Amino acid sequence: MSTPRASSNAARAARILAVLGEAGAEGLSLTALAEALGDARAPVHRAVAALVDHGFVMQIGRRGNYHVGPAIHAIALKEAAVGDMTASLRPLLINVAAETGLPTFLMARAGFDSVCLDWQSGFAQVPAMFDGIGGRLPLGVGVGGLVVLGEMDAPGREQVLRINAPRYADWGLSETGVRGELARYLEQGWLLVSRRSGQVDVCSLAMPVRDNVGRGGVELAVSVLAPGRDMEAELKRRVRESLSRHLSAREL
Repeated sequence: MSTPRASSNAARAARILAVLGEAGAEGLSLTALAEALGDARAPVHRAVAALVDHGFVMQIGRRGNYHVGPAIHAIALKEAAVGDMTASLRPLLINVAAETGLPTFLMARAGFDSVCLDWQSGFAQVPAMFDGIGGRLPLGVGVGGLVVLGEMDAPGREQVLRINAPRYADWGLSETGVRGELARYLEQGWLLVSRRSGQVDVCSLAMPVRDNVGRGGVELAVSVLAPGRDMEAELKRRVRESLSRHLSAREL
């Protein structure tokens, strides 16, 4: 029977999450976390490593402080209100995918990441940068996350960029490049970016889903994915027109 050990590990993990939640944006070093828990570094490090593997804890930089991870926020998003919004937007995804022939995604902010809440396949098979519903990307990597970043207030946006900047290199991106894309979005109200998905060039165009009735806490964007480094002018026009028409007809 391993119940006592399992119970001890679960209790330690719960206490780690509670302490990191109280630590706020600064997070805690491993030493400070162990001291706050009144526990030895080694078992705390093992528990933190397991939580990092599952996305419940994240570390900024190789030797940076630990923070509550995006999986916590993703779980919080899976409450009834988000389910209702996802269901209400599903017809929009279906219509846009049918009109453009391209995969269409509903993306939401989850802490420092964007999370796919729903998607609809089109007629074209285009590899996404994440694995379907529940797939995550750091905010600023995918076009949906860029649009969500653009809809945040300036201080919040700067905080996310500061925290996520070290993560962009893993995707072949730079903070300067991400800031340039954000500036384009803020200027035009929609955004088209090109990325690498595995060994394939893809591009994606996104627009925001605006909350017009005062409900906060969930920031959403709809993106359309296409093969290649850029969309032909006519396809770009059709994607923008379809997104604009269906998004303007809806109100969360």
